[in-house]
Amino acid sequence: MARKSIGPMWVFASLLLASCGGTGTRTASHGTLGNSGVTGASSQRDYPGADLGLPAVAPGFVRYETQPVAVGAGEDGMWAEWVAPPLESDMDVVEVTGLQSKGGHHALLYATTNIQPVGTSRTWQDGDQLTARTAGGIGGEGDDAIQLPPGVVFRIPKGSALLIQSHYLNANNDTIEGRSVLDVKLAPADPSAQVAGLLASTTLKISIPPDATTVTDVSCTLQKDLRVLMYANHMHNWGVSASTELISADGTSTPLKLDPAWDPSWAFHPNYTRFTLQTPALLPAGSTIHTTCTWSNNKTTALSFPDEMCVFAGFYIGESDATCVDGNWQ
Repeated sequence: MARKSIGPMWVFASLLLASCGGTGTRTASHGTLGNSGVTGASSQRDYPGADLGLPAVAPGFVRYETQPVAVGAGEDGMWAEWVAPPLESDMDVVEVTGLQSKGGHHALLYATTNIQPVGTSRTWQDGDQLTARTAGGIGGEGDDAIQLPPGVVFRIPKGSALLIQSHYLNANNDTIEGRSVLDVKLAPADPSAQVAGLLASTTLKISIPPDATTVTDVSCTLQKDLRVLMYANHMHNWGVSASTELISADGTSTPLKLDPAWDPSWAFHPNYTRFTLQTPALLPAGSTIHTTCTWSNNKTTALSFPDEMCVFAGFYIGESDATCVDGNWQ
């Protein structure tokens, strides 16, 4: 049976295809992967990730490799694995690169105050989002890399441990083995750098009948001014169109992101609109982010979250993640 989480934090994970996040103090390498489910896998590896086609770890980076997990046929699953102990000082993320095995949807690095022994691995739980903070990651089986603007970093607070959240989608008829490898580069916290946080607005109330076209609206009213650096809409394979507007307190509407013809590849490679640190998009408190998503379900069964999603997400200048689910800020 597929393991599905409805925790809102991971809804936005696929939008974090970042070559800009991470932290670490030691290499974590767990398990030995056989050749089931991973192209090119080998039981004998010279270094972690070699069988996935990764080069040796570059100078200044630390490589974290998750333990292999079995992902059943048709399974959509989320896993969490603790890969580093609490940090002794604040650190800035310089870069994150990596790769996933076949079926990887994303692998995200989180800083967490939920301290567990390194190597602890389990399914992602809704409560994990309450103690986790975005620190970067990869998406689309690792073949995307996106930089934050110069002068902007993810920051890992002192005392935070590191975990990797891995998401796998197995569309095959056979079980596959899922594994994620992240290479992380850190630097001491720079007091002159701007810190980025995740911004996301979404709904979990998705119901798309079979053989039908369905439209859903999502609205979130901002509780504070936001200076946004990049944003995108997010849906999956059955998306037709998506649009996001900013509605001011006086009712004036300003388009933010219009995708009149949805490209399913954007589920893995977001179609970001970007801004510089000097000229971010200003979203004032009291205004409302309003997103409209349209899907066409050609299946004989209904679709719901997380088979499909309706998300507006990006990064803003702020030291915490700002996520809004069905109108409620987390």
